[in-house]
Amino acid sequence: MSLRPVPLLASEWEAALPLYEVLLGRALTHGDLQQRAGRWPDLTRVVTHSGEQIAALIEWRPDPFSPPGYLRLDLAVLPEFRGRGHGAELLGTVPKLDAAGLSAHIHDSDLASLAWAQRRGFTVHAQRFESVLNPQEFRPEQHIQPLPDGVSLSDMTNASEADWHELVRLYVDALAETPDFRSLPKWNEEKTRREMQENPQTRLSWIIAARSGGSLLGFTAALTGRSAYNQMTAVAPQARGLGLAYALKVELLRRLKADGIQEARTHNHAKNLPMIRVNEKLGYLRQRGTWEVRRPS
Repeated sequence: MSLRPVPLLASEWEAALPLYEVLLGRALTHGDLQQRAGRWPDLTRVVTHSGEQIAALIEWRPDPFSPPGYLRLDLAVLPEFRGRGHGAELLGTVPKLDAAGLSAHIHDSDLASLAWAQRRGFTVHAQRFESVLNPQEFRPEQHIQPLPDGVSLSDMTNASEADWHELVRLYVDALAETPDFRSLPKWNEEKTRREMQENPQTRLSWIIAARSGGSLLGFTAALTGRSAYNQMTAVAPQARGLGLAYALKVELLRRLKADGIQEARTHNHAKNLPMIRVNEKLGYLRQRGTWEVRRPS
């Protein structure tokens, strides 16, 4: 058995699949791994072996959803190799990096891993829940409600530069209000535009905007992937209380159903009760949750 951490080789991707299934908590295909690599090209991956078998994997990357200078860390050890020092050895490679701190996500049912992280200086920052819905079972006619007078819904397929500027500004302002971002520096428009327009998983027909008299009142956006991921829904302060978040999500699910999508996912901070209620009303079923843990350098 070798506990010497080494970079994951391109030829070992197939062998690493079971570790990614442990990491993400679901069955995966090689296409899923390729998509993950394309989504985060700046991922660094290091592994340890037991004989010829990969026993553990760690990967890290800059994370726009963590404090400045933090790295997002993902660590997985195959069950049969736990308790043998693989995780500690891999974690020991990370402090050599010039990072302000580390953040990681742990399934909330995995109390042993949470305790392992806490013994190594990580503390719980937040709890989040994943919710899942099958758009093919969604019945839009049961959820569609009349829009307020003068309000219409459209996607961003033929959006102008002014439309994008307005949407990015609302994204920035709404993100700063979420429980996750209240303690973090506000994103700038360039960073936000990159996340939305230049993301290879962006699908313009899945960014739905609510407008009245040419002004943006709200939007919802989903990314393509193994499933559709509803990453953000935001409503301008002056338009809250009109049911727009619900209407936007109904329209998105209607489009996902028409596009043949079999699974829609979303995440919510445990404190974001209004959006949790909206998702439950639409039929989303809450799945496992995760703890986000952080450790400053």
